[in-house]
Amino acid sequence: IHKKLDAGAYHAIEEFQADVNLTFDNAMTYNERGTVVYDMAKELKIKFESDYQKLVEQLDAEDQERRQNDRACVLCGCEKRLFEPPVFFCNGINCSSKRIRRNSHFYIGGNNQYFWCNQCFNELDDKVPIELIDLTIQKSDLMKKKNDEVHEESWVQCDVCNRWIHQICGLFNTRQNKEHHSEYCCPLCLLEKRKTTETTPPPKPPGAADLPRTKLSEFLENHVASRIEAKRRQMAQDKATAENMPFDDALKIMNECGPVIIRQVTSMDRKLEVRERMLKRYAHKNYPEEFPFRCKCILVFQQIDGVDVVLFALYVYEHGEDSPPPNQRCVYISYLDSVHFMRPRRMRTFVYHEILIAYLDYARRRGFATAHIWACPPLKGDDYIFYAKPEDQKTPRDSRLRQWYIDMLVDCQNRDVVGKITNMYDLYFSNEALDATAVPYLEGDYFPGEAENIIKMLEEGGGKKSGTSGKKTKKKNQNKSKSRGGTRSTGVDEEALIASGIMDGIKNFEEL
Repeated sequence: IHKKLDAGAYHAIEEFQADVNLTFDNAMTYNERGTVVYDMAKELKIKFESDYQKLVEQLDAEDQERRQNDRACVLCGCEKRLFEPPVFFCNGINCSSKRIRRNSHFYIGGNNQYFWCNQCFNELDDKVPIELIDLTIQKSDLMKKKNDEVHEESWVQCDVCNRWIHQICGLFNTRQNKEHHSEYCCPLCLLEKRKTTETTPPPKPPGAADLPRTKLSEFLENHVASRIEAKRRQMAQDKATAENMPFDDALKIMNECGPVIIRQVTSMDRKLEVRERMLKRYAHKNYPEEFPFRCKCILVFQQIDGVDVVLFALYVYEHGEDSPPPNQRCVYISYLDSVHFMRPRRMRTFVYHEILIAYLDYARRRGFATAHIWACPPLKGDDYIFYAKPEDQKTPRDSRLRQWYIDMLVDCQNRDVVGKITNMYDLYFSNEALDATAVPYLEGDYFPGEAENIIKMLEEGGGKKSGTSGKKTKKKNQNKSKSRGGTRSTGVDEEALIASGIMDGIKNFEEL
């Protein structure tokens, strides 16, 4: 309990209360009546229940006092709700799209779409025009700003009680009020109105369940729903046994969470063009100029407190029979991201694993032969899909994330969904008869960018030699990790190559 409090794992005071009661209940269950431990646990539980009730009353009184403040929102009791500060990436040549530090000065131009840090701005030539993708500007056109902006949530006034509330708290839709003609009723007044007046409630707005269904979303949702139901019954049985309560009551508690809804929201045919150096180096092997694939995005929702909340997103790239080798009949799990709002929280890993297992099973049934997963967490402050995650949500380390995927894949093997689990080094680089043309060339993957950089180094005769001692190498890698530009194709990153296993047994880049 102490660790959970320190980690901010409790999102409701009832969760804390349940854990404390469980501690005392266990002590009374597994120790005989009349023993010192049993009597202490009984006494402490009575004391805790008394103190807990006082605490709840005190918190309710403080909450009501905050809501009475004219400057506070009557729904949340807070005065200001601040957005996460905007993130700016430098467009300078030497920065490689690095983030501009908070509270530092930078320069903005090109319809406020391009940014330069102070160092890159000083390196610009006053007489040389800056060539951008959609326009050309001069250095003198850039404006100096400070990266200290703070954006506050907007307010809306209820037309019935005239109280002010945050737009996000009152679910106020600014897009439906462009002309400022629609009347707005806050949730408190709306509740009072429905209690006192017999009115026909308005039609329920479309939710996640109303999004179009596909064969893929149906397959995933049916599989996950059946597994969740079995898991909930198992958890209810464990709870009933541990807390000595009827199974039906435990099952009712487990079923208080909303249903999990899965929808496929994107399906686009795209083509990945092979980069210039890779194409030129392996032209004698008739290496393809492009790889066609289909991009799909899968979203997972759960209804929490009557609102559909998106919890999980998955981007997959499917290379079919029409895609030439080495991409033929392979799927690529490119991006995966989540936020920790699922209820109950301990179901998160179980549900996300089941989604991936169901997708791999679906791909196998459709005739895909291989699946590729790039297991690399984002750098601190970066996000793959969801922006501005909760502050208490931690980003897993490389080894933990890789083990997370391996646990899922081992489960796939046990269910005969996956035949063999391997990695890039064992599959491609350990075989001296293979070269770079054997490695799948996938959109957004690490390999295409690194292959291009390595070929450039080979053409310039700059193969990396290894001759430093272990201690020096370790120190060098530690320094390099602090200046990593990213987790995808942002430049040669020997540390990431070594960590992935690609460089095992390889002395220099020429052996690739």
